[in-house]
Parts: sequence; C-alpha cells; structure tokens
Amino acid sequence: MLAKEILDKNEEIRSDTVLEAVSQIKKQLISSLKSTNYDYHFYVIKNESVNAFATLGGHIFIFSGLIEMTDEPEELAAVLAHEIGHVEERHVVNKLVKEIGVTVLFSILTGSDPVLVGEVAKAAVSSAFDRSQESEADQFALKTMVETNISPRYMARIFRKIKEKYGGYDEHLEFLM
Repeated sequence: MLAKEILDKNEEIRSDTVLEAVSQIKKQLISSLKSTNYDYHFYVIKNESVNAFATLGGHIFIFSGLIEMTDEPEELAAVLAHEIGHVEERHVVNKLVKEIGVTVLFSILTGSDPVLVGEVAKAAVSSAFDRSQESEADQFALKTMVETNISPRYMARIFRKIKEKYGGYDEHLEFLM
C-alpha cells in the first residue's frame, strides 16, 4: 500500500532502456543474497533530486536525478546495494515502528484508512535512518558489491561526486547521512 501511495503521487519513468538497466543491476545484486524474505521491486521516479530510498516489503525508489549523476552502472549499483541493506537489516520497519508505533503500523498492514496510509508513506520517505543503520547499510553494500564482483571504488566514486556537487548536509541526500 505504501509503494502504491508513492507511485500515485509521483511520475514513474517507464523507459525500456532505463528499466532494463535497473533490472540488470537488481538481478546482479539480488543474486548475491544467500536468502531473503523480500520480493524486491525497483521503481524509477521522475525527480531531479539525487536520491534513492527503500520502503516496506523491498520496494526501492530511485530518483532520475541519481541516475543522471552516475557515469557507470556500478555507481548506481552501489547506492542500490545500500538501499537493499536497509531492507535486509529491517531498518525500514524499525524506523516506522519508532515513528508511528506498532498499533498504527499494524492497522495499515491490515487495510487501514487511505489517509493514514498517505501519512505513513510521507514518514517513510521523509525521515533519515540513524547513524548506526547507515553504517550497517554501508557495510552491507560493500559486502554485496564484493560478492557480485563490483569494485567498492564505485561506492566511493558516487559518494564523492555527490559530496562535490552538494557539499555538506543536504536533506535530499539522506542515504549519505
């Protein structure tokens, strides 16, 4: 329901070229997982922000601004591996439970009020993970990249590009925080 809410409020890019590239990256990254409880879905959203984020159930949203910033698919793979890390380490669920509570989250998952789903979707998208969760997602991404034979230098390269373009803290770059 959260993924549908996000898609209803944003323009999804459906270019065959973009979707095929993202699909290949997804396939490579997911193949490195020993086992997973998630059926991953990646969506490309038309938005100039340089960002990607994960929501419940393995739904990962990639902003077109991030894709435009990358020069090589491995740079995008580094960011997506980081987002998969947030899902696999259950950071998304923990963040929502912390912010909205177990009762509200349970209510949503059992078919709640659409207005409430919209508010939870905003909370899922708008707030950052804590430092330890970001560190765990980084470690997960590095491990995943090594296991898929992608050099970790691509992670450093994309983060360096983002830092050069935006400098210090930018609310649109929460995955770096």
